[in-house]
Amino acid sequence: EVLGINPTGPGFATVDIRPDLVDLEWARGAEPTPHGLLKVDARHEGTATAIAVDIPEDVTARVSVPVASASAHILVNGKQQSATPAEDGTRMIVTLKGAGHYTFSAR
Repeated sequence: EVLGINPTGPGFATVDIRPDLVDLEWARGAEPTPHGLLKVDARHEGTATAIAVDIPEDVTARVSVPVASASAHILVNGKQQSATPAEDGTRMIVTLKGAGHYTFSAR
């Protein structure tokens, strides 16, 4: 529950990832899927939450990143990424459609 890994399609073809650290400084874990291991690492960095995910082949992931405001910019692997505001502007959703290691930050 802390890492927020939730399959939304058959065999983890699609998945939502919504980390919520609450009072924890960090959390890390993995979920075995038919496509391989899906990993999530979330940690508080000051007032922001840094998130890293590893997505296996043939999985589309929607990652929900906590933000201070709906006008925040999301960086994925250091590059600005388009995102959709959610939850009254407290989160931004980024969709990943390729296997790999991704890091998220908000500014």
